[in-house]
Amino acid sequence: MTGSARTYQALLFGKNIRLMQSIPGMLVRAGFEVDVIASRPLPIWPGKSVRLHYVPGASALLPAALAAIQKPYDLVIPADDATIGLILGADIPDALKLKLLPVCGVEHFSHLYSKIRLAQAMHAHRINSPAFRVAHHPDDLADCGRALGYPLLVKVDASGAGEGVYECRTEDELKKLGATPISFPVLVQEKIEGQLLDLSGFYQAGQLVHFGYATIQATVSGPFGPSSMRRYRQLSEVPVEVFDELQAIGHALGLNGFTNLACLLSQRDGKRYYFEADTRPIIWSDYTKYIGNDLALAIRNYFQSGTTLRHPVPRNTDYPVTMHMVCPQRMPVHQLLLNRHQSWKWFRREGLSFMTRKLALKLFAGSRTNLRR
Repeated sequence: MTGSARTYQALLFGKNIRLMQSIPGMLVRAGFEVDVIASRPLPIWPGKSVRLHYVPGASALLPAALAAIQKPYDLVIPADDATIGLILGADIPDALKLKLLPVCGVEHFSHLYSKIRLAQAMHAHRINSPAFRVAHHPDDLADCGRALGYPLLVKVDASGAGEGVYECRTEDELKKLGATPISFPVLVQEKIEGQLLDLSGFYQAGQLVHFGYATIQATVSGPFGPSSMRRYRQLSEVPVEVFDELQAIGHALGLNGFTNLACLLSQRDGKRYYFEADTRPIIWSDYTKYIGNDLALAIRNYFQSGTTLRHPVPRNTDYPVTMHMVCPQRMPVHQLLLNRHQSWKWFRREGLSFMTRKLALKLFAGSRTNLRR
């Protein structure tokens, strides 16, 4: 920032913060100084605007964050779902939890780190979302299947990165799943056939400040895992209905920070069915700058002048309308070596560090296999 503009303060902390390594740099571009609290070394280049603080293990993370917020921060960011769950389960006053969690009030705690409570909140506020039932016991699954029909999805209540999500296409598959050691209660949800969209954004006081519009083109670890390839679209090309829906979600859920939003664009009726709203940043958060809709600029404008996002958004003629992007950290090693999908184009400084480690581990594993032979 230049001139007499104020420098803002942010705190980023988490158990699994490694994949959020682009967030400090993005916040610095937005005009922030950033304190990062992590329980293990990170491939982040510190400087005068980024201060790294390491704690001895995950158990020390929450005490360190509570000590840090004695300082007045303009933005507090838990980096992952597990950290949000840690805060929610802590034996501390709700007022302290609220200082650490990205929602506007304690009444919004219920949908955090809970797929069941999120589905219930979406339904209660008339947000378009898949039909669902809650199974409290394996014996409840058959009734859920009869009510929803097949195919359907069964989701463990507290899970992330596609883990704990099971597709059942028949009653027999549902019965077999019920006989496995999964944790109940579970969310049983209608499976919407259609295009998976990521609309992850940034909110303040329930108001939409920024989002990215991306179609998911490839995932890792199965169809419900994290995305490795996307096609982003400039916000100038996004229908006004999407802006309205995201604003309604922000108000309904009391969102007050980064939010990982996902929906399915239904083949059946062309509507968007929202099913995910995890209150944390994602590895893709800073990618929208490549399509001309810079998150850092949107955050800076909000903190400087209270500017929120409204339709229509002018087209940025310095950038293409759509762009194919990849996340090199999630690409298979052989595709990285062959530069498939222009993987090398998307490496940042920390990305190269990540790939070097990944390749070294792969080669080491291969050499051990050869030695055993």
